[in-house]
Amino acid sequence: MSTLRLDQWVSRLGKEEIPTFANTARRMAAISCNNESSANDLAQVILHDSAMTARVLRLVNSAYYNPSGRKLDTVSYAIVVLGFEKVRNLALTVSMLESTVNSNMLHHVKREMACAYHAAVQAQGLAERVGHADTENIYIAALLHRLGQLMFWCFPYELSAQLEQIADDPKAYEKVEKELLGFSLRQLTDSLITEWNLSPLLHDALTDRSLRDQKKACIIHGSNIANCAKTSWENTDAQRQIRAISAFIHAPADETRLWLLENARRAENGLEKMGLDKSEGFIARPTPQTTGKNSTSQNVIGIFDRAPVDQESRLEKQSRLLRQLTHLLNEELDLNHFLITMLESIHHAVGCDQSFILLFKGKARELVLKQHLGAHSTQLARTAATMLAAKNSALFAALSDNDACWSGQNLFIKSLNREDFPTANLMVCPINAMAKQLGYVFAIKTDSGDLCEQDFASFRHFCDHASIAFRLFISDKKPQ
Repeated sequence: MSTLRLDQWVSRLGKEEIPTFANTARRMAAISCNNESSANDLAQVILHDSAMTARVLRLVNSAYYNPSGRKLDTVSYAIVVLGFEKVRNLALTVSMLESTVNSNMLHHVKREMACAYHAAVQAQGLAERVGHADTENIYIAALLHRLGQLMFWCFPYELSAQLEQIADDPKAYEKVEKELLGFSLRQLTDSLITEWNLSPLLHDALTDRSLRDQKKACIIHGSNIANCAKTSWENTDAQRQIRAISAFIHAPADETRLWLLENARRAENGLEKMGLDKSEGFIARPTPQTTGKNSTSQNVIGIFDRAPVDQESRLEKQSRLLRQLTHLLNEELDLNHFLITMLESIHHAVGCDQSFILLFKGKARELVLKQHLGAHSTQLARTAATMLAAKNSALFAALSDNDACWSGQNLFIKSLNREDFPTANLMVCPINAMAKQLGYVFAIKTDSGDLCEQDFASFRHFCDHASIAFRLFISDKKPQ
């Protein structure tokens, strides 16, 4: 039997094994529970994980998630086009997959991940079918319904040898819980979601399996049919679940079965886009004539594959990014979201490592950080603000004429002391609106090569859009 108690498993998982996923999931859950959360809040969570950003961008540009084919170059713009909930759910699913990929028990981990995603798709479909508005939180709760099982197979600790012996046993979970752990994996799930503040809705569904509450019923039915579908759609358990769901949605059993199979096909295609091969059979397949339709997926995007090389020119990409910013300016303006979209666009167009926006605040004209992107960007922003506050610094001298400048043309920036500022490979542009200087946009390359004149020209175009956004924002604030 394991020497670790339930609370020790929970602590070890969160602090040692998957702190990144625990933190990301916690922040996603907080956004979901807060009705005042904005697109900017979601973008900030995703953009501060560069690996997640790259994989989310690949998926939102796939035909499966973006059937319109509209090119989405930034996470921030994808949230505007595809919707807050869709991108949030995709990001949480990506984060969950990433945290499990290095397990020694990978086949079991994949099977659990497939079951979790399938349950989420079925539960969300049920919520939509019965007209429940809270479909996104139902999706998240169902996605996490077997978090304990997933984490157990990822990090079995001292039990790996025993697990190898029972890995192919159909009653493996019963043996794991009774003989090896001393607690149930459902208890581990509940303890993890409680410790990480993930889903009060799932906690309610785990502790009270009553189907009287419609939201919980969607989660429980979705989870149950996904668990059955790991092996067969024809066995007694699956047939019983289909009849229960038929009664829940008030539809004939045959129609319900076909509808559930279509949801399963959608889940299978979604998993394949993320790199889980259909041929591994994580979701059981009925005979072709019972599915209502056959499909073969194309353009498979493995979530852990390298991104394809982008053959388009930098000018083409820059032009499209600028058009996307213009589109945001023509919509109802969310200034914070616009600014993070602009910084993200600069990163994609110029290839920067860090960027940030400093704004003047109050009568003292103190520079404060408004938005930032990239590793160590907050530290660089603090350093820049300190140097600009010192009237005798090289950075202050570089910006004394209130014009954009960069290291390739400005002797003051070239002369920056590396002890004061870690790199002279930077561009700066003032933000001006209504005849006032409001602050600065900084873009920096520390690891990805030197800046060039074309980079600087692109940078200025994006900063011009920032000034326009501030003018629009100030105009809207003025009394009519």
